[in-house]
Amino acid sequence: MEDKIRITTETGSRLVGALIGLVRATDGMMHVTDDTNNIIIEGLHMSDIALGISDADMKAMIARVHADKHTIVPDCSVCGAPCGRTADYDWESVYREERTEHEEGNSDGNVAEPSVISDVRIDILSILQKISHRVISGEINADGEVNFSVCRAVFALGENWSDGELERVESELEDLSTNNSM
Repeated sequence: MEDKIRITTETGSRLVGALIGLVRATDGMMHVTDDTNNIIIEGLHMSDIALGISDADMKAMIARVHADKHTIVPDCSVCGAPCGRTADYDWESVYREERTEHEEGNSDGNVAEPSVISDVRIDILSILQKISHRVISGEINADGEVNFSVCRAVFALGENWSDGELERVESELEDLSTNNSM
C-alpha cells in the first residue's frame, strides 16, 4: 500500500470529522448559529498539520464544534435511534484506503479506485485549509458565497461521491481560492 501524505494529525482528523458532522447538521447552511461559519473556518485552519497546533487546542475546538452542532440539532445527542447523519466522520479512514479493483460507478458513471477518491479528498481538504488561512489573515472576505462553498466542500469530504463529483468540488474551490480576495 502506498502511504498517503498526511495533512492532519490524528486529533486533527477527529477535528475534520467533527466539522463534517457539523456541516451535515446545517442542512445545506439552512440551520446555523451566529458562530457556525467562524467555527468551520477556524477548525479547518487548526486541522493543518503544518501549523503544529497542540492536541489540547484541537480538542477544545472539537468541543466547540460539538457544542455548536448540539445547538443546531439538540435532539441528535439524545436520540434513541440515531441515524448517524450528523455523526462525526472517520477522517482517518481516508488515510487507510487501499488500491483495490475498480468499484461500480457512482451517479455520474465515473469509476474510480478508492485511493484515487481519497487522494482527491485530501486535495480538497488541503485547499480548504489554505482558504481558511486566507480568511483568517484577511486576504479573503468570508461572504455568503465563500461560506457556502466551504461548507459544501466540507460536506463532500464525508460523502461517497465519485471521483468526477469530487474533482468538480476541487475545481470550484481552486477557482474560489484564486479569484476571491478582499
